Amino acid sequence: MSDSMLKFYVPDLHCGGCVKRFTSAMDKDKTQQNYEFQCDPLKRQVTFESESVKSIPELKKQMFEAGFPAYILVDSKKMQLKEQRDFLKRIFVSVIGMMQVMMFALTIYMEDSMPQVWLEVFHWFSLFVTTPVLLYAGKPYFISAAGALLRKQVNMEVPVAIALIVAYVYSFIGLVHGVHTLYFDSINMFLFFLTLGRFAEWKARYKTTEASEALWADIPQTVTVVTDEGDIEKELTQVRPKDIVLVKVGSQFPIDGEIISGQSLVDESMLTGESEP
Repeated sequence: MSDSMLKFYVPDLHCGGCVKRFTSAMDKDKTQQNYEFQCDPLKRQVTFESESVKSIPELKKQMFEAGFPAYILVDSKKMQLKEQRDFLKRIFVSVIGMMQVMMFALTIYMEDSMPQVWLEVFHWFSLFVTTPVLLYAGKPYFISAAGALLRKQVNMEVPVAIALIVAYVYSFIGLVHGVHTLYFDSINMFLFFLTLGRFAEWKARYKTTEASEALWADIPQTVTVVTDEGDIEKELTQVRPKDIVLVKVGSQFPIDGEIISGQSLVDESMLTGESEP
C-alpha cells in the first residue's frame, strides 16, 4: 500500500445500496477535502487515494456522521477473525436462548394439567431469558436501524428491529395482563436463524475475497516493456496504453492486450473452465 493510500474497514458496508449511500454522503463534503476513494463491499473496505487528506480524525468523523463507522485497517485477517468471533458468540447466545425458551413454551400445551401459577412462572422465565438475548444478539441490528432512522433513511435492519421490538413489547404487555399467547420463543428463533444466515453470507463473502486475492497474488507485479532503448522492467501500475510487453514462455499474461508477434499455447482454463490449452 502506497503512502497516498489509506484503507478503512467499514463493517456496515454490506451491498451496492450501502455503497451508494456512502458515496452520496462523502461527495457532499468533497469541496472541503479533495480525495478520491473506492468502495469494496465484499471486503467491507474503503480505500482513499489522496495525499491531501487534511485530518484522519475528521475523515473518520465524517464517515461516522454518514452512518458508517470506520476503523483504520492495519491487519485485515485480525479484523476478520474478530468479526467471526462476534458472529459465533451471538449465534451461541441466541441458540441457547431459543432452546431454553422453547422448553418453557411447552407449558402452553399443559394448561389443563398444570397449576396456573406455574404457567405464569415459566412465562416470566421466558421474559428473563429473552431480554439479554435480544439486547446482545440483536444489538447490531438495533444500532444500524437507529443510525439509518436518525439520517431519515431506511436500510435492511429497520424492519428487523421493528419486528423484534413489536414482538417483545406485545409479549411483555401480554404477560403483565395474563395473556398466554406470547412470542418470546419466536423472538429467540428469529434472532438465531437471522444471525446464522448473516454468518453464512459473511463466510461466503470471505471465501470470495480470499479467492479474488489469490488470483491477484498470481498476477505478476512487474512486466518487461520493450522500448527503443531495450527491455525495461516496470511495475504493473506503470504500464500505459500502446506499450509493448514481452511475455516469456511459462509466464502469465499480466494485463489485457493484443498479440502482435510470436506464437504460443495459452492456458485459458481460468476464463473458460476448459482443461485444454
